[in-house]
Amino acid sequence: TKTAESIRSGNLHPFTGPIRNQAGEVVVPAGAVADDGMLAGMNFYVEGVDDKLPE
Repeated sequence: TKTAESIRSGNLHPFTGPIRNQAGEVVVPAGAVADDGMLAGMNFYVEGVDDKLPE
């Protein structure tokens, strides 16, 4: 698909801010991109997810 190709080519990054956690706090500012380390270490759900992390 066009979207998949845009991601592969680097023209579209699906983890571009602003990204907020469930408390509404900005964890990735507008225009910034979450890097692999941030994504691998995520210990929160994003805004709009109505669930709790497993303990």
